[in-house]
Parts: sequence; structure tokens; C-alpha cells
Amino acid sequence: MKKQIIVIGAIACVAIGLLIVWTVYRPSGTVSAVEGKTLSIGADANSMLIKDGNGREIVLDLSKKPDFFDESLNKVDARYIRPGFLVRVEGRETGNTIIPENVHVVQSPNIIVFAPKAGTEVGVPLRVEGEARVFENQLNVRLKDADGTILTERGVTAQSPDIGLYGPFALELTYPEPEGTEGTIEAFDYSAKDGSEIDKVIIPVTFGEVPTMTVKVFWGNSKKESELFDCTATYPVERRVLETDAPARAALEELLRGPDREESEDGYFSSINIGVGIQSLAIVDGTARVDFSKALEEQVRGSCRVAAIRSQIIETLKQFPTVKDVLISIDGRTEDILQP
Repeated sequence: MKKQIIVIGAIACVAIGLLIVWTVYRPSGTVSAVEGKTLSIGADANSMLIKDGNGREIVLDLSKKPDFFDESLNKVDARYIRPGFLVRVEGRETGNTIIPENVHVVQSPNIIVFAPKAGTEVGVPLRVEGEARVFENQLNVRLKDADGTILTERGVTAQSPDIGLYGPFALELTYPEPEGTEGTIEAFDYSAKDGSEIDKVIIPVTFGEVPTMTVKVFWGNSKKESELFDCTATYPVERRVLETDAPARAALEELLRGPDREESEDGYFSSINIGVGIQSLAIVDGTARVDFSKALEEQVRGSCRVAAIRSQIIETLKQFPTVKDVLISIDGRTEDILQP
């Protein structure tokens, strides 16, 4: 009898010990499966913030290195996930935190806008940044005001390292006075098949009150030219820019942006290469001395185009009463530049 009591006591001690171990070390929380859109990813890829369909923000603790899968259930690295991805997370949930066992990508948009964030107050110029994997890396960014009027639309190239991979893009938009205080940014691609707008991302924004001014830029216009074509003919277009003590430089920067989509459809065109930078501009005793980057003369051929480039720059600067003459240089050189 005594022996039986000893055995029973030993079994009870073991059971109590196991119960204590389970109580101390058992996984906490409830096993959950949650679907939500990725809002942000920690710099060390050890955390992720998602928002589920009910608007609840949930932190994913990735310190235990869960498995990640793409839409085709191929295993991928955590760095594959980007803000804007729709993911399904399976793991143990405590409060607003989940320790996931696996993360499945449900949907990955082809265009992702990082900035500005939804609801951000924007000014002039408006900088738009994101990533895209689109046909020939070309996408468009459009800005609308409260009544749906298109304020401006421009194309931009995503710098993708290869076909099918995301590449970063960034551009700055200047735009006329909007109607109302609310607006939207649309980033999208024109379908190569039928020209329809695809992969569209819409970001609501608020127009802030900023001090602005109007400058003119001078371009050629194919619809306004007579039969006697004049290479030096230019036509003014007004641009709204942030108020500045250097309006001549602001006007040149707008000239280098080139026409937007609506202006191009109206016949305006620039003879100046994309990607030209202003290295310096000084106006002294009525002479504007402006130095451009080498891109100004790259692949420039023909006397007509050279004349058009010079005319567009000179007329844009001469709108200001302090400018009587214009001296153009490239990387500090004034001789042998912009040759036919």
C-alpha cells in the first residue's frame, strides 16, 4: 500500500510539473488567419504593419522568420513584400500583434505609390514617388481637383532592373489653381492593347494654401506653325510655381520639364532633351549667364533643332525685364556648343 502511495505521489508530481511547464511556456494568443493590405515594413524586415478589411491596424512580428509565399505559392524572401500588397497571414494573435507562421501574397499591384500618403496636404510642386512593373517601364501620373478636372498629367519611366521587376519612379508636378481643397492623384498605365487605363492607383490628397506666382515658358507648336516653317518660332504657356526670389530659374526649370499631356495634345513641343540640368544661372548687367549639363547637346543634330533650343531658352529668360541678353554655356563652355 505504501508503495502504491509513493507511485501515485510521483505521478502527481510529474503531472503538476508538466502543468507548470505548459503554463509558463505554452504559446500565448489565439490562432488566427487575417487578410490585410501592407502599410509599411520595418527597416530591418523584422516587423510589418497591415490594415485588415475592418480598418484595424495589425503589427506582424517577423522575428521568428515565417515563410513567405507569392501569389503562385512560390517561396520568396521577405523583401519581396511591398507597401500596398494584399497578404493573408496565419499565426498566433495577441491584441493587435500577430506572430505569423506564414505570409501569403494575395495580390501585388503593378503600380505602388509611396508618397504622398493618402490624405496628405500637398503644395507646388507636388512630388510623387513609387515603384512600378509595367510595359516598357512607362506609366502616367495624373492630378485632378475636387470637380474632377485634370490639372496635369505626365508620363514617367520606372527604373526597373529587368522585365517584370519593380523599378522606382519619381516626378514633380506643377499645376494650375485647383477648384476646391480636395483632389486625387492617379498613377496608371495605358494598355498597349486598346489604350484603356489599367493598374490604376488613386491617392486622395488635400491642396494646401501656398504662395505661388505665374511664369511663362516658350515652346514650339506644330498646330500654330504656318506653311513657312520657322525653327525659332516659340509660343508662351503659363505655369504656376512656388513664389520665389529667383523667377528666372523657376521658369527655366518649368521649360526643362517639357509639355504635359494636354499641352502636347494642343501641339506644344520642346526641342530640349529630357534630363537636362541647370548648373548655374546669374543675371548681371542685363545679361543672363546660364550653364547647363552636358545632356543639353547630346544627340542634337541639325541647324533647325539647334536654333529651336536656343530660341526656347532665350525667349523664356527674356520675359523678365532684367534680361536683355542671354549667354548659354555647357559645363562652363561657350565655344563649340550646340553645333548643327
